[in-house]
Amino acid sequence: MHALKLVFAILLAWLTVWQVAGTAPAHAASARVAVAANFRAPMAELATAYQARTDHTLSVSAGSTGQLFAQIANGAPFDVFLSADQDRPERLGELGLATADSRFTYAEGQLFLLLQDDALLSPGNSSPTLGTVKRISLANARTAPYGAAAMQVLQHLDFPNGPPLIAEAQSISGVNAAMTAGAVDAGFAAFSSVATLPPAQQPPGWLVPRTLHDPIRQDAILLNRGTDNPAATGFLDWLRTEDAREIIRRYGYHVD
Repeated sequence: MHALKLVFAILLAWLTVWQVAGTAPAHAASARVAVAANFRAPMAELATAYQARTDHTLSVSAGSTGQLFAQIANGAPFDVFLSADQDRPERLGELGLATADSRFTYAEGQLFLLLQDDALLSPGNSSPTLGTVKRISLANARTAPYGAAAMQVLQHLDFPNGPPLIAEAQSISGVNAAMTAGAVDAGFAAFSSVATLPPAQQPPGWLVPRTLHDPIRQDAILLNRGTDNPAATGFLDWLRTEDAREIIRRYGYHVD
């Protein structure tokens, strides 16, 4: 009888171990994400939320879209690319460096014209009075889509004392730095840089109407290195969910 009880005890213990092993979560993985500088802040929150849901971790590198594209084309070990445009992810697919059919638009950005002097603002959201603006910062239009959009907007603005000197920054982050340092009178930033600030902390500025420039549609794509990485593929799947989109909207982006 004692021997029979011992056998049953061993069998029960074995079944318990088998059940635990069978239901254990998959091994957590890590992925490297290259993200456009304008999306740095929401990406930090998205990465934290994604890790809390999956135990997967994301290592994030931010920079101008053109710079990141060049790094990827030269073999930089990224798994996912979140661009500030549609063109470069599409080109990576054409070059065979990414899974072409994984590409999708994850956000549409908005431009915000930061101003050092709130006296320049006009009632409502009409175009500001820019007579005293002598230096204006914008991101490199060749490498940063927000810079290209800013160049389009400049054609619609009135500078009574003549066009200002353009101080070019390598990315949207450089525009914010120039404004903080007081090196320029105005700067075209991403609306996401101020959208989540409390009203008392928001700098003076003008939310640029989307009709004044081409849409800033930002695409994501799975790079070849991330094809078999569950952290990378899982993140792109989750980026399409309503939970992720709600985070993106809070930072001032449009999401279909």
